[in-house]
Amino acid sequence: MNQLIEQGHLPITDKEDELRQGWNTHMTKASKLVEALWQIPSQLGVPITLDVNSALLMKSDINTKLKVQPGIFREDRNNQNVKNVDCEVKSDQAIALQLVGKMSVDCHVVKSGVALNAMMNTAFPVS
Repeated sequence: MNQLIEQGHLPITDKEDELRQGWNTHMTKASKLVEALWQIPSQLGVPITLDVNSALLMKSDINTKLKVQPGIFREDRNNQNVKNVDCEVKSDQAIALQLVGKMSVDCHVVKSGVALNAMMNTAFPVS
């Protein structure tokens, strides 16, 4: 945009070269889905503690390339029809989910409980 303002024109051939070389995008997002703690009174007089934690991690990689023949932005094209368009897209998404749940009873002398630790991974490569 600065070139357009300063020089009065935008070199389109540079943009065509950028499309030909490829465009890469990488994104990673982490999120805590659940963080909860409950204490439930029991008939024994000691509380039952429930603790749940969950985290999600997402990753996305996208690579895109575009080739047009003859070059669509070339000045010497002379109204030639486009003969070939090659578009290449590679995508790789991955998701990881972790869930940790704990149930415990704490009576100040002895602490007892049960824990669950689950992990799920998946990947979606597309070309």
